Amino acid sequence: MKPFAFSSRLRAARRAALFLIACVSWLAVPARAQVNPTVTSCGLPAGGNINVTVTYTLSADCTLTSTLRIANATPGITLTINGAGHTLSGPASGHFISGIATSTLVVNQLTFDGGGIARPLGIQAGTIRLTNVSIKRFRGSALAGVAGGTVQITNTLFENNVSAALLVGDNGSGIRSPANVTMTMNNVVIRNNSRGGAAVTMLTGATLTTSGCLTLSGNLPYDIYGGTWTDNSSGPCSGTIGNGDPASLPPVTAAACGFPESGNLDASTTYTLSADCVLSGDLRISEKVHITVRGNGRRLRVPSGFLNIYIAATGSLSINNLSASGVRIYNYGSFTADRYHVEQLTTSAIYNIGSATINRIIIENLNAPGSSGAIIAWNPYGKGDTTLTDAIIRNNVNRRGALANFNASITLTGCITLENNTPMDFFGTVTDQRSGACDEADIRPRIPPITPTGGILHQRRPLNCFQQLGAIGLICHNQKEGANSAIEVWGITDDSTGYFILEVRRAQLDLIQPPRALVACSADGRVAVRVWADRNVTVAMGPSPEGKTHHVTLAKHLKGEVLGTTDTTDGRPCEPLTSVETEAVTVAPALLAPWVRPQTARADGSLVHVVQPGDTIHSIAVAYGLDPLVIVTLNQLDRGGRWIFPGQEILIRAADEE
Repeated sequence: MKPFAFSSRLRAARRAALFLIACVSWLAVPARAQVNPTVTSCGLPAGGNINVTVTYTLSADCTLTSTLRIANATPGITLTINGAGHTLSGPASGHFISGIATSTLVVNQLTFDGGGIARPLGIQAGTIRLTNVSIKRFRGSALAGVAGGTVQITNTLFENNVSAALLVGDNGSGIRSPANVTMTMNNVVIRNNSRGGAAVTMLTGATLTTSGCLTLSGNLPYDIYGGTWTDNSSGPCSGTIGNGDPASLPPVTAAACGFPESGNLDASTTYTLSADCVLSGDLRISEKVHITVRGNGRRLRVPSGFLNIYIAATGSLSINNLSASGVRIYNYGSFTADRYHVEQLTTSAIYNIGSATINRIIIENLNAPGSSGAIIAWNPYGKGDTTLTDAIIRNNVNRRGALANFNASITLTGCITLENNTPMDFFGTVTDQRSGACDEADIRPRIPPITPTGGILHQRRPLNCFQQLGAIGLICHNQKEGANSAIEVWGITDDSTGYFILEVRRAQLDLIQPPRALVACSADGRVAVRVWADRNVTVAMGPSPEGKTHHVTLAKHLKGEVLGTTDTTDGRPCEPLTSVETEAVTVAPALLAPWVRPQTARADGSLVHVVQPGDTIHSIAVAYGLDPLVIVTLNQLDRGGRWIFPGQEILIRAADEE
């Protein structure tokens, strides 16, 4: 036999022997048991596949580095986590816990904290049972599945979860209940979950039954959407909820200015501003809540950056006569406004996903290059309709255009002024039915005329008043304090009754250092006294019915000669004056009688002048060519005719005179 043939047979025999040994060894070793990931020091694995039924009890707060996934190799796995009051956080992406098929997840007394980025629970076609659980700050559905299955939620909180999508039926911001899932809730709080389909989004065939206490507050755009909801709940929750969290937020009350600083508005009401207000946080108008704000020409402002007033899908906000700095309206429901001024924002002024009807609005000086527009109309829910009537939109920097329409509608009617908007005025389709440019005085918010509310009414008016503040006030000497030492400012009502507003003494002026400063301001902000570098004194009062603030400048001291008068339209006497206003006040024109339009004679030959705002006896006398004393005597006016008021009839000539 050839050597080559022998060598080949030997190698084949060796291979056969090795294979036989391997087979015998495999049959002799039992199959490896399925195991779960290693438990960390907090009492829970840091991630990995759960292969067999197990119960974990936490001994400290835990952080996952990857998803705990209930494996599908063995049906019927049950994962139980007893949180013992602790918190579970991480991972940065994906779900905290997920599973499929016939799996069951049981969680007790635990807080899931997503840190604003992760998704906590995703169980497909299985069973979830949550008791005494808090689920907070997740981006994407806090609780999600695919189809079928059962979800039982008891004494649980869903709070501040934000969906990654804005499509109804996709991701819910609190709970996404997939098709044909059965959910029951007993004693549950669902609040401040934003965007997505709803706080609880149910797809086709999903059902929800609620019992015990139920709190739905501050959710956007909807609380519960889709599916079938049977509500047997008894009312809002109180005490604690979930893993020891407060079941209710602190009650929202109006600040001294008349408007809340922040919080959830869960009851319909009307707020009336008595002064400018500072917001400290976002405001959320819940579903079916209707809020009215009577601004009285005052301002809502934010110390820095911007804050939002959110309006839920079936909620509404109505604004009248209000200014705002750093405040954005984010509307899913209904927003209406009349005389609204918005400025100083780094984002859009109005983000409208619902319906908005806005009359007399000014939007100016927005520096928001990252925002699509000063007003954005968007249509993810079949709405976004926006109507503007009489609007001034100017000096705004945005990414797309001052008015940006995304598959919704923007309609312009009445007077519209569009000036110096970057990069353009319009983005998208705008229905332009405007009639021309606007007069700003007809649109800007106005502080109502001064009334004696809070003042001290006097039926006997002072005898020593020496100067009018338009037709709404008087400057009077305080005789008891001595010459040059004190003045009083009085208001005049329509019936000519005087009421005391403010007193300023010489000692107050002496404490003020140049170049200029505010000496005194009335409680309602409508009367101000200033002293200038030359020690001249200006008294300001406003606004008048036509929206003017009247300024009177006195020479050197409180009883000084009247140097001049001037009017401005700022409407806020106690606020710092602009450089233009300062120049107008300090270089006031010589005191002249305002021009009065003579009125025509009546049918019987009499001539009667109906007093207009700003009229004085002197100016009326000039208009009709008479001596002021003649008018005072003919009408038997006291105090030399200083106490006339708008609407009063002044007889100029009797009927029998030629």
